[in-house]
Amino acid sequence: MKAQVNKNKGFRSLVLGAVITLLALFNIFLSLLTDTAIDPFYLLLTLFGLLLVTVGLWHKKNQGKASE
Repeated sequence: MKAQVNKNKGFRSLVLGAVITLLALFNIFLSLLTDTAIDPFYLLLTLFGLLLVTVGLWHKKNQGKASE
């Protein structure tokens, strides 16, 4: 009997990471455009978003191996 595989594994963290990263990069871009200081929080938020995207892609890659 085969185990049931969740086909959407990693999709939520992938989308959430992409949205967080894009919003943080947009805020950094606006800070550069208006010649104000870049808030370090948005740099950390960008790194966190990239981490979520990486985890999501890793789950997507490994999901095919679990179904074999």
